[in-house]
Amino acid sequence: MTTNTGDEIATESSSAHGFSYAYHTSSGASPGETGADKNAAPFSQTPRHQRIVLRLAVPLASLVEARNLGSVYIAPLDVVIEPTPRRSRQPDLFFVSRTRMRPEDEPEGALEIGPDLVIEVLEGAESRRGFIPALTDYTAIGVTEVWLVSPQSETIEVLCATTDCYETAGVHGRGAVIVSQTVPGYTVNVDDIFA
Repeated sequence: MTTNTGDEIATESSSAHGFSYAYHTSSGASPGETGADKNAAPFSQTPRHQRIVLRLAVPLASLVEARNLGSVYIAPLDVVIEPTPRRSRQPDLFFVSRTRMRPEDEPEGALEIGPDLVIEVLEGAESRRGFIPALTDYTAIGVTEVWLVSPQSETIEVLCATTDCYETAGVHGRGAVIVSQTVPGYTVNVDDIFA
C-alpha cells in the first residue's frame, strides 16, 4: 500500500538494499508510503508478498467476472481519498461492486470511489497499528470490509465497517476458511494463501 499526495515524485536507488523506490518531494506521509520524506525507510514488496496477492486475487477476479459482480484491481492503482489537495492510497487488492461503479463507467485514471473490499498484505514488521491511518482513510471513503494479511503470523484479520470505524470480525489462521461478508461467494482457505 502506498499513499500518493499528487506532488512531484523523485526516484532514488539504494545499493545497501538492492532496490529503487519512489518518494514524493512533499512531507507529511508516514514512512513506507509514497509521500514520505526521502530519509524514511524504503518500501519494496517481496516475492512472497506478490504470491500472496496473486493467490487472493485470482479466485476473487474469476468469481467477480463469472458472476458479473463488479471489478477487481491490484496495486498500483490510486484510490482517491481527498480530491483537494489530492491524496490517495494504493491498496494491494480491492473489489468495487457494480452498485458502486458499473464497469462501463470505469475512469481512465485514479478511482474516485471507495471500494467495497480492500485486502492489504502487511510487509515485514508492519502491524495493524501501522495501518490505522489507512483504516481511517478507508472508513472515510466507505470501504465496508478490510482484510489485513500477515505473512509473518500467517493470519488474516477481517475488519468490518461500523458507523465510523472498523471492528474485527475475526483473525483467521491456518485451517480456517474465510467467507467474505461483502463479496457473495468469495471464500478463502487460509492454508492455500500461505502454502
